[in-house]
Amino acid sequence: MFEKVDNPTFKIIDYSISELKDPPNIGYMKWIMTGEFKNKNKNILLKGMTEVHFDSKGRVLAHIDHWDSLTQLVVQLPYLGFLVRFILKYIFRYDNLSNP
Repeated sequence: MFEKVDNPTFKIIDYSISELKDPPNIGYMKWIMTGEFKNKNKNILLKGMTEVHFDSKGRVLAHIDHWDSLTQLVVQLPYLGFLVRFILKYIFRYDNLSNP
């Protein structure tokens, strides 16, 4: 990310702590990442969620990011993005594509 994006920033827009005891100590953060692709003058905006598992001492056991790379990133690529947008819109009738 730091090699391809200038000034990446994350804004946490929501979070929660699991009340379940099995597995214990899980936190969730909903976020928005923004930045600018280097050498392209094109902004990026990604929305996602992070799942963090902690042990009983508060140490991180796992950090898992969940985000839709197809509709938020691949559709922005030249040529391939056009094909993916066409397939999503006209074949799958999906019209909720991200536009940073």
